[in-house]
Amino acid sequence: MTARFWVRHRGSWVRIKLLPGQQLIVWEGGPTEEGYFSEERSWWLEGDYVHEYYDEHSRDCDGPHRHSMSLRCRVDRLDLWKTPEDEPNLPVWERLEEQYRDYYAERMGY
Repeated sequence: MTARFWVRHRGSWVRIKLLPGQQLIVWEGGPTEEGYFSEERSWWLEGDYVHEYYDEHSRDCDGPHRHSMSLRCRVDRLDLWKTPEDEPNLPVWERLEEQYRDYYAERMGY
């Protein structure tokens, strides 16, 4: 079984093709006006599902932040989310887990 689907990466649409046992990892990041930004995304095909793991780290004037989530989509739902005519249809992701962290706010007891 082959899974094919579209994602947005670095401002462009990219079509991903995955075979069982393959994993694709992409990264982007760099300095920002107030600190830095780093984003890593990975996809893999497992049974009838494509899985995505997203992990973002950043730092700005409010300190370090982290956002991560695990998603999955059935292979037969990889193009069911309808978008405007000039964009590809997208996967209907199911969110399995998500976490937001604001390290300075946690230290202050918020």
